[in-house]
Amino acid sequence: MKNIQNVVAVWFVVLLVANQHALSSTQIVSTDAANVLKNGGFEEKTAEGRPSDWIFRPELIVAGYTLVVDDVNPQHGSLSAMIDATKVSLRSGMFGNLMQSIDAKRFQGKRIRFRAAVRTAELVGDARAQLWLRVDREMGEESPVIGAFDNMDDRPIREIGWKHFDIVADVDVDALQINVGILVLGEGKAWIDDASLEIVAVDAAVTARSNQANADAVLSTQPFFVRWLAFPLIGLALLGLSHAGTTTINRFAFRFSLAYWLLYCLPTPIGTLLPVFGYKFESWYQVVPVDTIVRWTALNVLEIKGELVSPVGNGSGDTTFAFIQVLVYFVLAIIIAFTWSVMERLFHLLFQNVGQKKQKLGRETADGPTDYRRLKDLLRSFLRYVLAFTLLGYGLAKVGTVQNQFPPLSYDQLSRTYGDSSPMGLLWTFMSSSQGYTFFAGLGEIIAAILLVWRRTILLGAVVAAGVMFNVVMLNFCYDVPVKLYSFHLLVMALFIALPDATRLANFFFWNQTTEAVAMRPPYAGRRTIWMQRVAKAYIVALGIGFPLYSFATRERNAAAEKLAEPRMVGAWQVEEFLLDGKPVPPQDGDATRWKTFNVMRFPWAENGEAGSRDFVSIRMMDRTNEGGQVKISSDERVITMKNGASGSVPGELNCELSGVQLTITGQLGGKPLIAKLRRAETNDFLLMKRGFRWINERPYNR
Repeated sequence: MKNIQNVVAVWFVVLLVANQHALSSTQIVSTDAANVLKNGGFEEKTAEGRPSDWIFRPELIVAGYTLVVDDVNPQHGSLSAMIDATKVSLRSGMFGNLMQSIDAKRFQGKRIRFRAAVRTAELVGDARAQLWLRVDREMGEESPVIGAFDNMDDRPIREIGWKHFDIVADVDVDALQINVGILVLGEGKAWIDDASLEIVAVDAAVTARSNQANADAVLSTQPFFVRWLAFPLIGLALLGLSHAGTTTINRFAFRFSLAYWLLYCLPTPIGTLLPVFGYKFESWYQVVPVDTIVRWTALNVLEIKGELVSPVGNGSGDTTFAFIQVLVYFVLAIIIAFTWSVMERLFHLLFQNVGQKKQKLGRETADGPTDYRRLKDLLRSFLRYVLAFTLLGYGLAKVGTVQNQFPPLSYDQLSRTYGDSSPMGLLWTFMSSSQGYTFFAGLGEIIAAILLVWRRTILLGAVVAAGVMFNVVMLNFCYDVPVKLYSFHLLVMALFIALPDATRLANFFFWNQTTEAVAMRPPYAGRRTIWMQRVAKAYIVALGIGFPLYSFATRERNAAAEKLAEPRMVGAWQVEEFLLDGKPVPPQDGDATRWKTFNVMRFPWAENGEAGSRDFVSIRMMDRTNEGGQVKISSDERVITMKNGASGSVPGELNCELSGVQLTITGQLGGKPLIAKLRRAETNDFLLMKRGFRWINERPYNR
């Protein structure tokens, strides 16, 4: 998760390890809920030739993935769905994913089976296909957590011929949604057909592991001071010694620093600077060598036999996998530095003997130990570009209006109590409630990124970046944001860039002494070398700085037009009257039938990756649970059709009559007529949003 230039919502957790093998068959015990998947045979397709009712994210199409309905050799019927990942140009961690979401209410407390036929072709290296199933549930009142999960990570699919595969899972009693699909990791093709989701007998062997234990572990506080903190202290000491002199220890420290930073940062810049080859290399690098080494170390050295969650695509950079990965880099850097030191010592002794012989003949002696002046300059340049690209991505994600790391608060979020919030959720609310402060924070990161690009402003850029990142690190640690490991590395990176000027900074700020100017030119002064450096710099700046800024400006320019295309009913609505079978239902806490709020949302991408958008409805009940899902809004905005069908609290079809700030909804709920009268709920009705800025405060207004 080293590259955060594209900030998007994480739809699912991937690369967990399941315990048991799937069964080839299980007994179905319910026929009314059998095969609730829509278009499970993939016989229906859109005008673009993609399977209807299945979701394929648009960024995958941009990255080079292809999804089509294929009529060659289907397993069942006349068609199947095919994901082609043979021509992908993607960033590290992306993978093909075709999915469908189902309302979980009818499956609560039951055992289910997701079955599909899969075949593959043209797989390269470690490429594979994997079916996956994830149950989204609630814990407590509002915090959604993951229930059962299985993505067949321990039994990847590489079969050339058709074969059925099963995932069996228990659905939590408070489950909200069931998500199923197929993943394609690496380069190759995969077909899926005859997909179904069914209730099975309770004695069917479960393949999916419940995440309840993990959810409970998240709630428990862990001690900060632990023994393994000795490793970062040793690492920081070596980083500091790397520029403190030319003794044996100092040279060893620099060798460690060079090896560690290259191991930790690579291959992130390659994808940015080589968009075609680099993206594929990043994906291979993360999936093959890194994943293999980390998992081998966890199992054979550390004897960790439980779940090991890769941070790639997970949304958390503080997984056990991530900490083991850093430990592996630390140990490898020590080994590289030690080997380098031994080899250099041997060469030095060898050439020293040669030098003594030359001295007898009247020739010059061998050179002494090097100070790695050119390598230090190259490492510093490498790190400042990596840090600049990263900070620019973070900064643009905070100042944008189309894709913002801290989007405006919804009515549902504002309706929650502080006590129901997690520390991270509270921090997100704090940042989202003030667009001005979020913009300021992002601007600081953008300024630091621009300053780091130019040699004349390296030191200022490093100081600004260190200040910005120190604030981010403290927020991540104090509000339990799972980017602690990565943000701390970015802070140390900024300090390491400023390290060569540490003496000058101390003389100026602490000892009140004058400082000497430093040469701005690199240590390689040849005319041809200087021009090669200028050409390379122009290329790096154009791709790493210019292209992201251009893409950002283009998105912002198109934002206004996309906003105008939203249906008039998009937004939050407060339910004022709720009549069922002609009888008013009063708003009582704990009522699982009566609606409290009705929210209509539009997301800026369409189902199956088509150009357009997707609409969702989220209905909050009086018992603080949520109902709804993806919907289809008619062109005249008078009918809302639930794509997942009717549930116990939501009709399958809603007739709407919009008049200003009033919305009347009618339909059939459980065979009884439903009438709901709603009033538009503005977020500015909340004190948090309408209080705003004041120059004059006669007394503190602290509530």
